[in-house]
Amino acid sequence: MRSSSPARGGAAISWSAWDTPPGRRPSAPSVDTTGVAKAIAQEIATTYPEAKIEFGELPVITADETMVRQVFANLIGNAWKYTGQRSSPAIEVGCETSRERQAYFVRDNGIGIAKQHYEIIFKALLGHCLQQKL
Repeated sequence: MRSSSPARGGAAISWSAWDTPPGRRPSAPSVDTTGVAKAIAQEIATTYPEAKIEFGELPVITADETMVRQVFANLIGNAWKYTGQRSSPAIEVGCETSRERQAYFVRDNGIGIAKQHYEIIFKALLGHCLQQKL
């Protein structure tokens, strides 16, 4: 799993840590990332009814659903936490697909993260998976 920060703030996650090599059966179940992300957004909306989150196309992936839920909960929760005080908070959840990977993102118009803190923050957020990729 890798992380980066898109130009408009927020974070992007690549789930390549769960890619299944050709000829091998996936060891994790399929996860509807749209369903997971929207469920997290609904949970946030119970606490913050004014939360407006836009969703792009999110594909089904082979992954540990608990971990996917935790990552989306952290990213969407933080996006709301740091945009909620704005008069027009904007949060977008989506996925950019290339031939090699799918990179999920949560973008917001909040205060952002200083570039010098990326590694520390994302190592803590992504734990063991990110450390293996560094």
